[in-house]
Amino acid sequence: MHTHTNAGRWGGPVALVGALALVASLGGCDDGEGADALPDDGLPNAPVCAYDDNLGPESAATLGADAVQGALCPVEDADWYAVTVPPGAGLLSVSLAMDTPLSPVEPTYALRRRTGDLPVVASPGAVGVGEPLALTHCVAPGDYWLVVRDQNDDAQDRRNRYTLQISTAPDPDPTEPDGSPEAARPLAAGEAVEARLACRSDEDWYAITVGDQPLVRVTLTMPVARLQPRVRLVTPDGQTLLDETNLGGARVETVITRALAVRTPGPLFVVVSDDDGVDSDPEVAYRLQVDLGDELDVNEPNDRAAEASDLMGLTCGEAWSEWRAVEGSLAVPGDPDWFRLPLMGCERGVIEAEWTLDEAGLDDAGRRALQAQLQGSLALVVGHGPSRCMADADCRLLNLPCRSGWDCAGLGNTCAAEGRCAGAAACLKEALCGGFRVERRHSPAASPEAPVPEHRVRLSAPLDGQRLAYLRVADVGADGADPQRLYSLRVRVRRDPDEHEPSNLYAPTLLQSDPTDVQVDHAIAHNWVPVHACGGGEGREKGVLDQGVDQAVPDLAVVDMAVVDQAVVDMAVRDQAVPDLAVPDLAVPDLGPRDMAVPDLAVPDQAVPDAGPRDQGAPDADLLDAGPLDASPADASTPDMGFMGVPGLVDGCCGPDDWIEGAISYEADQDWYAYAHPCPGEDCMVRIRYEVEGGPVDPFWQIYRGDSLWFDTVLAVAEAPDQAPRQGSFGGTAPGDQCFYAFQGHRGGRDTPYFYSLRVRDLLPVKDWAPGQRYRFCIEKVADQCVSPPCVISPNGECDTP
Repeated sequence: MHTHTNAGRWGGPVALVGALALVASLGGCDDGEGADALPDDGLPNAPVCAYDDNLGPESAATLGADAVQGALCPVEDADWYAVTVPPGAGLLSVSLAMDTPLSPVEPTYALRRRTGDLPVVASPGAVGVGEPLALTHCVAPGDYWLVVRDQNDDAQDRRNRYTLQISTAPDPDPTEPDGSPEAARPLAAGEAVEARLACRSDEDWYAITVGDQPLVRVTLTMPVARLQPRVRLVTPDGQTLLDETNLGGARVETVITRALAVRTPGPLFVVVSDDDGVDSDPEVAYRLQVDLGDELDVNEPNDRAAEASDLMGLTCGEAWSEWRAVEGSLAVPGDPDWFRLPLMGCERGVIEAEWTLDEAGLDDAGRRALQAQLQGSLALVVGHGPSRCMADADCRLLNLPCRSGWDCAGLGNTCAAEGRCAGAAACLKEALCGGFRVERRHSPAASPEAPVPEHRVRLSAPLDGQRLAYLRVADVGADGADPQRLYSLRVRVRRDPDEHEPSNLYAPTLLQSDPTDVQVDHAIAHNWVPVHACGGGEGREKGVLDQGVDQAVPDLAVVDMAVVDQAVVDMAVRDQAVPDLAVPDLAVPDLGPRDMAVPDLAVPDQAVPDAGPRDQGAPDADLLDAGPLDASPADASTPDMGFMGVPGLVDGCCGPDDWIEGAISYEADQDWYAYAHPCPGEDCMVRIRYEVEGGPVDPFWQIYRGDSLWFDTVLAVAEAPDQAPRQGSFGGTAPGDQCFYAFQGHRGGRDTPYFYSLRVRDLLPVKDWAPGQRYRFCIEKVADQCVSPPCVISPNGECDTP
C-alpha cells in the first residue's frame, strides 16, 4: 500500500487547527482547474486527498505480482510504478479498477519504456467513467514504467481508491513477432497453421505468393473466444482485397471461408486480428489455411451487388427475347453471385430466369449428397428510388413506411417491425437499395426413397417500369459450396401481352389465406370491365379466339355446372390442403405473332368508366422502381356511369369487339376485374361468356361479391400438364345454368356502386404460367329480373338453386 497522510506530504506534523485552516484557505488541498466544483468543497469534515509519494520516475514504487491500491487525487495526479518483464516472458496483463463504478475519474494507464524520452509502448485506449480495465499486452522483456492517471487529467476522487495488479507470462504464439509485413511468416499453399491473438492490438501477418492458380481460398476457424476474429487479404501496397469478420466470435464458433480470384500474380499478405484490435485471448488458438486453385467462375468478383456482372441485350418485345446465358460457380460457402440486367421497353414486361447446377457424372447417391450440401437459390432484386445508400448495411430497411406486407407489394411484401418495408440488404451500383421481388429455392428429395429432383430453380415475375434489375445466385443457407461444379444461369424477357396489367397487387406467392380486400380495391380502382345489356335476349353470336380453339369443342353453356369434378368445387379447402410445390418442368408454349382477325378488345368510350390512367409510364432514369402499386380506391370524382346511369353497363349483348382478353403471364399471376351491379335496386340475371386457349395453365376462375368468394365453379378444371382449349358460358337463363345474378339487396349508389369481382389464376398446387396462352371473356345482363327456373328466392331473400 502506497498511501500516506497529508503530514507525510508536507514533511512534518501539522497542528489540527492549523491544518484545518490551511485546508479551508486552499479550498480542499488541491489547486487544479475545476477542483472547487466538487460537491465536497466547503462542507464541514469534507474528505481530503490521500496523497502518495510515487509522483515520477525518481519516486516510483516497485510493482510486483501483488495487488496495490492508490488514489487519483488531486487533479492531474499521476502515480508511477516500476515494472520488470523477465526474460522469456512476452505478455504483460494489467488489471486496473476503481473500488466503485460511481467514481468521477476515468482510470487509465500507460506503459513506458525506460529509455530516452520514455516512449509509450502500450495503453488501454479510451475508457469510460469508472470502467474497469483488464488487458494483456505483448511486450519485450525489460524494464518499464507503468503510469496510472485520470484519462483527461481533469477529475479527482477523494473518497475512493483504485486497485492495480499485473502479471507476466510467456507468449503462447511461437510465431511471434509477426506483426508487420516485414516480419510476416511465409505460408505455403495448403499449409495449415495454428496461432493465438494473445494480446491487445496483436496482428499476425502471413506471406503467400499467387502464381498460375489465381483462386485464393482463405479458411479461418476458431472456437468461441474473448474476441471477434477478423481475416484480411492485403496487397504489398496496402490495398485490401478481402475483409471478413465474425462479430459473434464471443458467442459462436468462427468458421470463415472465402475465395477470391486474384487477377495479378505475385505476393500477398493474409492478416489475422481482432476486429478492432482491442480484445485478445491467449488461451484459445485459431487455425488458418490458404489454398490456391483454378478459378472456374470467370465472373468473379461479383460477391456484392455493387460488383455485379452485366448481362446485356434484354429488350421486352412482342415475343420472348433470346436467352442470355452465363456460367459460374459457388466455389465457397457464403459466396453469392450478382448479375445486373439493363432492360429496355419493359414498362409492362415479364421476366423468366432459370438456374441449373451441373450434376454430370454423378449417380443418384452422389446427387443426393451434392443436393444435401448445396441447394441453389435464385432471387430477382429491383431498386427502390427513394432509398439511397452508400453500403449494404444501409439497406436492411427501405425508405417506405408500411402497416402491413401489402404496403410493400412487389418489394418483398414484408413490413418490418420498425414500420418500414424490409430491403434486400444490398446497395446496388446505382447507390439505390434493392428489394426482393421474388426468390425461389431448390428443394431436395423429401426422403431417401423419393426420386432425386433435377437441381434447377426457376422464377418468373412482372416488370412494371424497371430499367434495371438484378439476379442473385446463392446457396440457400450460405453454407454450401462446390468449386468443381459449374452452374448455368439464363434469363429472357418479353412484353406482357395482357394489356390490363397490372391487374393485381403483386406478391411472389399465391395462397388461399391471402386477403382479397386489397385485390378487390385495386380492381375497383384500376380495372373496371363493362356489362352488356341483352334486354332479355340471348345475345349475338359469339366471337371466338381464332387460334388454338378446337371448333369441335361443345358449347359449355349447357353443361350442368353443378355436376363438376369434386376436386375443384371447394378450392378454399383444396388450396389449404395441398402444399405449394415447385414449378413443374413444363415447356411453356409461345404462340408467337398472330396474323389473324383477333377482335379489337377496346371497349366503347361510353362503356368504360373513367378510373384514371392504368399505364404509369417509365420512371425517372435514376429510379429503378417507383414502389408498390397504389391499393387505394379511385379518386373521389364521379365516375362515368355510362348507359342507364350504371358504370360499365353497355347497350347490346357481347359482339366480336366487346371481349376482354388476358393471360396468366408469370408465376403467381392473378388477374382481377371489377364490374358494377348492372341493375341497382333490382334483381337481374348475369352471364359470363369465356374462351380459353390450350396450354399448361389450369384456368381457375372465381367470382366474389364484395370481399367474399361467391362462385368458384366457373370453369371445370383440374391440374394437368396441358389443358385443352375450351369455350362456354357461366350463368344465364337456360335450364341447368347456375343461379348467377345481381341481387337487389346488394346496394350501392350512383357515386358508390356495388361491385362484383372476377379473379382468374392458375389452379394450385403446381404453379403454371404461359404468356402465350390467352383467355377472354365478356359479361352480359341477360334478364331484367330473377327468373324461375332456374332461380328461386330462398327465405333469406337470396337466390337459391332449384
